[in-house]
Order: sequence, then C-alpha cells, then structure tokens
Amino acid sequence: MVASTEMKSVTSERASWLQQAIGIGSRMGVPVETLLTRRRWQGAINGVSSSAVQFRLGPVETLVVELDEENAHYIRRRLAVDYEPAGFIWFETTDGCQRGINLAHVDAVNWKPQGTRTADPLSWRRDCVSLRFSDGAVMELPKIVGETIEYLKGATLRMRRKPFHIVHYADGRTVSINLQNLVWVTMPAAWLDEAS
Repeated sequence: MVASTEMKSVTSERASWLQQAIGIGSRMGVPVETLLTRRRWQGAINGVSSSAVQFRLGPVETLVVELDEENAHYIRRRLAVDYEPAGFIWFETTDGCQRGINLAHVDAVNWKPQGTRTADPLSWRRDCVSLRFSDGAVMELPKIVGETIEYLKGATLRMRRKPFHIVHYADGRTVSINLQNLVWVTMPAAWLDEAS
C-alpha cells in the first residue's frame, strides 16, 4: 500500500510539473512537443528559494530586483531551458514593475538567500516605458497598453526571426526598436490589463 501511495504522489508531481511547463511554454510560444523532451525543467525547479535576484549586465551594470516565488521559479526554469539561449525573460517585480531582460546581455544571475531584500528600492519610471540599450542610453516612450505590450513581449521572445520591432501608437506615431541591442524594458505591470 505504501508503494501505491508513493506512486500516486510521484504521478501527481509529474502531472503538476507538466501543467506548469505547458502553461509557461505556451506563453513563451514554445510547442508542447519541445517541452516534453526537455527534462532540464524538472531540475530547474529545485533551485534556491529567493526574494532578491541580482542580474550582472556587463562590466558596470548590476540590476537587483525583488520577486515573489512564482516569478523567481519562472526565471530559474527559463534560465535552465536550453532550446532558447537568447531572447528575453519577462517577469513582474514585487513593486509592480513589468520587466523584460535580454539574456544575451546577462553575464550572471545571483540568487540571494530567501528573505533578502534589495538595499535600495528599485527606481523605475511609472509613467512611461523605459528601454535601456547596450550603449547605456535609456529611451522613454509614452504609455502602451494591452495588445501592444503583448506584441512587444512576443517579438522579444522571437528575436532571431526579426531583429526590429515597431511599436504603434494610437495617435499614429511609430517607433522601431532594434531588439538585439535592447538590454532591458520596464513599465507598470498594471498596463497589461488595460485595453488597447
């Protein structure tokens, strides 16, 4: 009877893991059959629990963010998957920032011990989209919402197909962005729920 109970527990864990993988994979545009062949996801889930994460972006920039467990697990899983070595990871910080980071510009990720908080609260603009490029320049764009954000996020996940992405505004303005030179993006997470 003990073996049967253990088997049900293992089967339940695998089903839960598979549901998580398919859900995250579909949001990233990854076919289910690709996910089913990637066993490394399972090992990525067993990482160190953390609430503060430090990204080393080149020789002079360090970015420290505070994350809840769901976003921390997503990043650990995304870093462990080998089918997409480049592209962006997108997550929400505990202070309501939707952030995208280009993995091609990340040198290291330092997972702080659970309960660690950032020394200084992350300063980010809550009234615009901020884009940081590889030359250090930061471009600030007016507010975008809903579908426009989803198109931007989708383009950053499929950068190899098309290096430039065009952001269209309701007033007719457009901005073309070279995604390969883009290091990070920030905007209020609440904008995702607003209709276009």
